[in-house]
Amino acid sequence: MNSAFFQKREGDFLFVTDEEEFKHLVKARRVRVGEKVRLLSGNGDEYLCEVKELDARSKRVKAVILKTVLKKRELPFKLTVAFSPLGEDRANEYLIEKCTEVGVSAFLPVFFERSTRKRIRRERWLRIAREAVKQSGRSVVPDIYEPVELQSIRKFDGSYRFFGQIDSGTTLSWDKIDGSVIILIGPEGGITEDEITFLTDEGFTGVRLCSTILRAETAAVLFAGLVVHRMGGA
Repeated sequence: MNSAFFQKREGDFLFVTDEEEFKHLVKARRVRVGEKVRLLSGNGDEYLCEVKELDARSKRVKAVILKTVLKKRELPFKLTVAFSPLGEDRANEYLIEKCTEVGVSAFLPVFFERSTRKRIRRERWLRIAREAVKQSGRSVVPDIYEPVELQSIRKFDGSYRFFGQIDSGTTLSWDKIDGSVIILIGPEGGITEDEITFLTDEGFTGVRLCSTILRAETAAVLFAGLVVHRMGGA
């Protein structure tokens, strides 16, 4: 079923007024009056609706709510992916898209000593996350925080804290547990020994994801997927 984000509600009617969302429904998906669509607030509200009006001039869709969708495809815990912004735009976009599909709750760009990129494209990443939410059947758009230096990661909640470490002897092997999780992926150049010491002191555990050396974006998706599986969110 076609999905989109709505921007306004009046009684039992929802309105899609964002031009990009209008184009997605009407131009790309060819939705017509009388068809059923799935409309989302982005904050967890989800409705099955029937399209009542399509106004090409004002770029507006009006739909009536048929029922509130109660079954949510969201994880029962908060999962934050902290990562060093990667040099290639497509690598960052792949990371955001695929981790959103897995169920990640938030993204935290972190600057390491060896980070080569010191800016992010937050609005672009949010658009990619929103599209991934629609594609994957989720109802909540992940947060994308403003970038921080590594030392500021202590401010972010995480009952369980892990970072990828190729030479670690530890793997993810716990039973189902409760609590929030933050996983950290370092830069392409690797995490320095001083940074590893800092992370360990802050309660992070270095874990080995597999026996091969992964690209950072691949590691992020695999890491998130392993956590989801171990935490019982799959």
